[in-house]
Amino acid sequence: MWPRGAGVAAYRLIDVRAPVEVQKNELPGAVNLPILTDDERREVGACYHQRGHAAAVERGLALTAPRRAARIAGWQELIDAASAPTAITCWRGGDRSAIAQRWLGGAVPKVRGGAKAMRRFLMSRLDEQVADRRFVVVAGLTGSGKTEALHAVAAAAIPGVHVLDLEALARHRGSAFGGHGEQQPAQATFENRVAASLQLSDASLVLIEDEARHVGRVLLPKELWQRIKSAPVALLDGPDDERVARIAAEYVFEPTRTAPRAEVKARLLSSLHKLHKRLGGALAQACVDAVERADDDARWLTVEAHDPWIRPLLVDYYDKHYRQELGRYPREVAFRGGLGELTAWLRDAEL
Repeated sequence: MWPRGAGVAAYRLIDVRAPVEVQKNELPGAVNLPILTDDERREVGACYHQRGHAAAVERGLALTAPRRAARIAGWQELIDAASAPTAITCWRGGDRSAIAQRWLGGAVPKVRGGAKAMRRFLMSRLDEQVADRRFVVVAGLTGSGKTEALHAVAAAAIPGVHVLDLEALARHRGSAFGGHGEQQPAQATFENRVAASLQLSDASLVLIEDEARHVGRVLLPKELWQRIKSAPVALLDGPDDERVARIAAEYVFEPTRTAPRAEVKARLLSSLHKLHKRLGGALAQACVDAVERADDDARWLTVEAHDPWIRPLLVDYYDKHYRQELGRYPREVAFRGGLGELTAWLRDAEL
């Protein structure tokens, strides 16, 4: 289904499941062009429970008749534009795949076992994929540029190195301030993405960011998390001034480009509120007051305005807890240096 090292999926998948099904278990690289809408699927399901399989199929065909031509045209457009062979999948590779295949004249294959079989395949290979590779974990204090380092290495396309960006796959930055501004995927979808990312690479070394077991509300697969906590680390060093500037850019300046300042400020205060008990009343209130003082047209987009809440949050909270975590899971330090040196080190490493 997904040959290891293929670089792309062997087939371009058309997923004809209803959107509500895809939200719970999305297949990496698949395009959802449903044969039934959520409402139509609900009605067909009720018919199945009341009158049986044959009646449900008949009801589904009747419901889709007015929009059948448009749905076929959508599938055909994707097939014509695809650079790889196309296949059709539904949940178990049953009626919906067969009907879509028939409507397309039988020229497009369907996935045997459907999305359920594909997920089973991905999960069955995940432990092997983790065990087969060398891992290097990018570690460092909050704001040291771990995610930036992953992006730089990925852009460099170093032979033999695969970047597994968990925060991108989870749509979360891994802290109380970590939302990407979009909904996180379902747990099954996140696991599918992780497994497919590893399955599609034949690189011998995987570069991954140091993460807690939870990334937002999704949970890392147990074997992967255990590997993160035992693999050698590339430890990023950087002065506090750089870390403060990086946090200000990521959580204040960049969001302000796409959202009103009042909305960005509200998100910051909400994140501080989530941390209130862990920060302690005095530190939490000091950070809130500093955000309020920064709320000024002339100051909002300056590092100086946000330093009074970012620096104590890093030094007095995140740094302390991160050092405790490093102590809990002592690991070999394979590299120590600045952000710009990591790519050069990986290029010279014996892979």
